[in-house]
Amino acid sequence: MDERDQWREALIEIHSRTSEAAFRKRPYLELPSKVGDGILDFGDDPSEICACREHVIPVEGFQPFANKRKQLILQHYSSCWLQETCNRIYEIHQQSLPKCPTAWNETVDNVRDFFGFTMYQTPPVFQSWLGRVLEAEIRVLEDSERPLPADRVIAEWNRIAASLAEIFRKQLELCLKELPRCTQQDGLPKSESNCRVVMISSDYKQVLLQGKPIVATEQQARDIGILHSALLAGDPEVPEKEFTAGRLRDHFKPGGKMSPLWKELILPGSKKGYFRLNPKAHVND
Repeated sequence: MDERDQWREALIEIHSRTSEAAFRKRPYLELPSKVGDGILDFGDDPSEICACREHVIPVEGFQPFANKRKQLILQHYSSCWLQETCNRIYEIHQQSLPKCPTAWNETVDNVRDFFGFTMYQTPPVFQSWLGRVLEAEIRVLEDSERPLPADRVIAEWNRIAASLAEIFRKQLELCLKELPRCTQQDGLPKSESNCRVVMISSDYKQVLLQGKPIVATEQQARDIGILHSALLAGDPEVPEKEFTAGRLRDHFKPGGKMSPLWKELILPGSKKGYFRLNPKAHVND
């Protein structure tokens, strides 16, 4: 198996596994809210679908579906698909980098070939993912006494697939830009390498760190914005008193767990009580 086949096999595995997992949750069901906390109690319990605090795919893309349960299933598993894909791209690229000086170009080509983004139509890979997740629903609609018009259903699903494709395209571009294009060169200081670049969206809410998408909280996004403005102004170090609501460190420890953005994106300044943005961070326009 050549390298291109290995890439395709790895990306297909994630695509198939996440769509199958979503399919098994039976998103077409409309369940009443769960009453009681027994293991076998019947009803809809969102915590049984996922326990995520944030998703990289916004729920707005699935608004055509009025069923909140279906929206959560699609949001959660499409986010898993995107996150795991970015992680896998980073892992394979890191393995290839020491062996191939053109590894970055080949990584870009392999991702481009698999997803097939174009300006004119939604790549089939997104329609096939959505089709597998909603496969049972197709049968339910066909067997219904009052089935919805097929063209209406297909149009809605195509709009969702197109929205999903656009989000993936933006996040995958961030992922590829963040990948190191060279190995650590002898005598090259780590601060001068390309291997720790952090990509940040223009609203500071989406951060790509080592190929892994991270969703910043509203407070974290405001903090990142303050530090970015200071960096652009030529005075990058900001005193902690400039940040609202307590210690800056605590902003990046929601729920008691420290965010990977702390010490990777948010760095200590040269003076005690001052902080600065990682100078390798790149904010998209």
